[in-house]
Amino acid sequence: MMLFASVYFLCLTAFIQNASDVTDAPPPPQPPAAAEEPEASDDADVEAMTLPRVIIYPSRLRSVSGHLLEEGPKTIRLLDRQNKIHEFDPSLIYAKVYLHDVDAPVKAVIHFQDGRVREGLLEEDAFDYVQFRIHGVKHRYDREDILIVQLVPDFQDEYEHLLQQLDETDIQAHLSLCRWLLKENKLIEARAELQRLLQRENNPTAKGMLHKVEARLHVLASKTDDVSSSEDIEDDADTMPKLVSDEDVNLIRVYEIQIDNPPRLRVSAKTVQALLDEYRGSPLLPTDAQGEAAFTKSDPADIVRVMFELRARDLYGGVQVLTEPELLATFRKRIHDNWLLNKCGSRACHGGPEEGAGRFRLHWSYRPDDRIRTSNLLALTRLELDGQKMLDWSQPEQSLLYQYALPQSEATKPHPVVKGWKPIFTPGAMPVRKAYLNWVEQMMDRHHKDWPVDYEPWSPPETAAIPHASDEPEPESGQSP
Repeated sequence: MMLFASVYFLCLTAFIQNASDVTDAPPPPQPPAAAEEPEASDDADVEAMTLPRVIIYPSRLRSVSGHLLEEGPKTIRLLDRQNKIHEFDPSLIYAKVYLHDVDAPVKAVIHFQDGRVREGLLEEDAFDYVQFRIHGVKHRYDREDILIVQLVPDFQDEYEHLLQQLDETDIQAHLSLCRWLLKENKLIEARAELQRLLQRENNPTAKGMLHKVEARLHVLASKTDDVSSSEDIEDDADTMPKLVSDEDVNLIRVYEIQIDNPPRLRVSAKTVQALLDEYRGSPLLPTDAQGEAAFTKSDPADIVRVMFELRARDLYGGVQVLTEPELLATFRKRIHDNWLLNKCGSRACHGGPEEGAGRFRLHWSYRPDDRIRTSNLLALTRLELDGQKMLDWSQPEQSLLYQYALPQSEATKPHPVVKGWKPIFTPGAMPVRKAYLNWVEQMMDRHHKDWPVDYEPWSPPETAAIPHASDEPEPESGQSP
């Protein structure tokens, strides 16, 4: 997971060295900040709240921080914290550092000016300081001591980045990807990549790696029914439904493809031929052998586009979605892994044993994977309590998920009073609330409401104690919903 951080840091160091010509050379002359233009208007001040936060270093010893108004090949305009506008020549500045706006603590690395490196959770990346949590202990570092703060991508982001960069004709590069997956202990993904590689070339190294991967998966399968990368889930021996399969995850990904911004896809030759055979005569398909041969070599996204227009849903299973569709990636980053699982779905709440979960349960894991996220998305979509949907696509703000995340004073259907509960969508967490509503709105714009996947959400035994809302005051600490 340090791959991106290391690469970015090296690139930044090279950039800084190039900007100063020689590493040990004296600082270059300071370019003039824009003749201190008149103070920006109140409207510009408000607009700045949505602009990128940056620190410009005209030299090694001087910095100007604020919001980036404009960045072009010949000029950079910045609104500082005193509401004054500065202009810089990009060719003369020493460095430009973007600050991170985080909704919740995220994994990150701090590189200090003295060469120290610290890894932990970034809580706040402010102009004057960085607030960091390392092994549960909170630290605050002065900005002047820091070279750069770099977010550490999670596995899914890094995997998708590597897939996007992969030249599949380069066998050694593909083998390197497979070795990285094995190092990350991602056996399911490693098996899929090795199988893809072997479909193109009968490579003995890949065959040997695949044999070892399948042997390891066989050992895991003999110990547990869950052979995904989430083998750390505790077996509570209760009535929690099984996770959806990898095939189910892929099918839902197919339905969520935005064809104008497609993820990386692969359509098997067998599926393409079935499409040509089953829908022969359609004006969307070629009519002669030469056209069919060209169609089979088309961009997979173009083939999927035709499948969508023909509504060839019986063939969707033949489409491999190798990277996450955008809206599912948003669900993973901004909702599920951000607050749903570690707050609502924690082991102390709806991700714990059934006797303490009330009427709603989520699959929980220290290392959530796509099967867990997809199962939880289906649970949210399909569960109804007292006639109200947990996730109502047609009335998102009436969804129980949304209502239960609000402060009780704002909710029309408040969360039951439970010891340890607190709202998610507080006034100070507007970006979190906005991210949820934006995601639902985008899903509604193109959504079919559900997916053809077999999954039944957990429901409590009839004898379970069901907490109900009351007039008691809102607890001061805890989890939600």
